[in-house]
Amino acid sequence: METVDDIIADLDRSFMLSLIMSMSAHNAIANRVEEWEKQHGEFIQGRSRRDVGHYFSMRATNYDAQGRMIGGGWDAFPEPPNFYADKSGPGRIHMQHLVSAIHSGANIMVMGGGSTNTDYYPEAQGIEYAQWFTYMHSLWDEQFRPRLAAFYNRDAAEAEVVSKNDVRIEFFNDIRKIRNDFVHHQGIVKNAAKLKFFDWGFKEGERLAVTMDQMIEMMDSFPRKQLTVRPAPSTSKPVRKNMTTSFDIELVHAYSKYVNDSPGVRFEKANDEMITDWLIKKGVIERSID
Repeated sequence: METVDDIIADLDRSFMLSLIMSMSAHNAIANRVEEWEKQHGEFIQGRSRRDVGHYFSMRATNYDAQGRMIGGGWDAFPEPPNFYADKSGPGRIHMQHLVSAIHSGANIMVMGGGSTNTDYYPEAQGIEYAQWFTYMHSLWDEQFRPRLAAFYNRDAAEAEVVSKNDVRIEFFNDIRKIRNDFVHHQGIVKNAAKLKFFDWGFKEGERLAVTMDQMIEMMDSFPRKQLTVRPAPSTSKPVRKNMTTSFDIELVHAYSKYVNDSPGVRFEKANDEMITDWLIKKGVIERSID
């Protein structure tokens, strides 16, 4: 029979594994860039007669789809896979884009690719961390909150039954806030300015730049003890409810832009006004007189 320690151990493993893989992914790209820059630099400095390809390919360019070396006979000496190409094509990206995504705070010139200016925060790091926060929030909200609620409800009296929404841990709530800013606010700080567990000092309106030190801090702060505390069932009646439906995409863009660009306007209030006006128009409810 599953225990709370089993659930926490599974969550801890998923948390640590995904976080370490996310952080090491940046190193893998950095190593690829360093390898290319070294080979390209040897050509620029005259130590190599042939330049390395300027496009990174997800497939080896010197082997075909069946794994046979291109241009080699039966007795050809095997070559190591080459992942650089001279021309663009499907599954290929110019190395300039990887270089600029890795390096930060510099003007970068790539021979044959022009120049680019990057800001203080590596783009690759932002992409990797944004993906992790999205994944971790989904894992916590859709898998582990229900599992914890089911465990605590196993022998609970009717008055002690909890829902997954009663399983609240500020550590994971902060992850949700950061995830929301990456997903819904284009990486601009809004919800992350109100973190409660982490004291990271994000300022509303600034770019959301999570550092490696902060990711390591999360490793050290995993809330094992808090997860063992039985949640209390909510005593208040829900006053708000999510509505699953779809809207015309252009209307959604215009609506979201207006609310996000309007200081003091919250989606909850705007949503209520929108539905209220429609119900009044259809004669379902009457406009209240304040």
